[in-house]
Amino acid sequence: MINLSNILSASRIALVIPVLILSGCGNNLLAFSIACIASLTDFFDGYFARKYNMVTDLGKILDPLADKIFASSVLIFLVIQNRVPAWFLFTVASRDILILVGGLFLRKRLKYVIQSNIWGKITFAFISAIILGIILDLKFINIYYLYFVSALLAVSFFFYLVNFFRLCKRTPVSG
Repeated sequence: MINLSNILSASRIALVIPVLILSGCGNNLLAFSIACIASLTDFFDGYFARKYNMVTDLGKILDPLADKIFASSVLIFLVIQNRVPAWFLFTVASRDILILVGGLFLRKRLKYVIQSNIWGKITFAFISAIILGIILDLKFINIYYLYFVSALLAVSFFFYLVNFFRLCKRTPVSG
């Protein structure tokens, strides 16, 4: 279903390319501005979906997928530029892949689309802050901030696991 909320999620994916190109060309201020817009779409897609009753199964998939594509793509680029350590990208990507696989499993087994949880949203906000801060070469993004966000990744993954196992206890949908 095409609605404003899903368009905002899809636009977050599309905005990856200009952020990478501009950052690669050294136009960090414009890259930062576009990355800010991309980050804001994460807030507004959920806001509009809830406020105007536009929550769809497509949106439940597209919103977190857009988060994962945006964060992973930009982090890969920043690792290549030696601006982010590879272990941080591995931590983010590993969590995202495990959540994606679990979500696909639940979709197939139960015909249920798992939604993002508040810890996932908070974690993505901090990952976005890392990305934005590194694009602008802000010095507050240091190894301790990466450790803190890694701890948030672990906490959010724990809550996804709890929900996953709770949902797995349900009776599978036949067909």
